[in-house]
Amino acid sequence: MANLQIKTLRTEELRKHGADELWIAVLARAVEDALRPGEYDQDCDRRISRQWFNSYNADFRLVCELAGRNPRYVREKMLERIRKET
Repeated sequence: MANLQIKTLRTEELRKHGADELWIAVLARAVEDALRPGEYDQDCDRRISRQWFNSYNADFRLVCELAGRNPRYVREKMLERIRKET
């Protein structure tokens, strides 16, 4: 899994519900897919994930918010990482 630190919107990282961890896992999987080496069978996942980070659409923002992360910060950092990988 990609080692990416993501700033939180919360001042305390206390997990009150398992749902927090679920959305963090969803976001982490998107990071992993976006930074995956270009293999033929996984290229589609990588392309879709990169488009998702680039889009900054309502779905992206909602997942970030549910994960307790700042969508602008996540997008900025991911686009930097994606540029370095290409």
